[in-house]
Amino acid sequence: SDDPPATNMCRHKALILKALLNRLNIEANLVTGTIKGDDNTPGSHVWVYVPSLEKMADPMNNIFLPTKEYIKLTDAKIEFGILHYAKELSAVAR
Repeated sequence: SDDPPATNMCRHKALILKALLNRLNIEANLVTGTIKGDDNTPGSHVWVYVPSLEKMADPMNNIFLPTKEYIKLTDAKIEFGILHYAKELSAVAR
């Protein structure tokens, strides 16, 4: 479909991925942060951190990268333990 994905789907996709990984005995943690949308207003985003692989899995955007590359891709900053994005990601920003 050419329609943009519904908002708040990142949380559901991340929860499903976390549950599947945990079921396979792979530790996975949900991570939340903020992201700028198309209208430059901040919104929240949820993705998964896989510590044993030191990778971020972002099922909403089909991304699975080493943590440092994910942060560089999103131009993120960590403040007070929360990851803040400077750029939006494709599907999340819709």
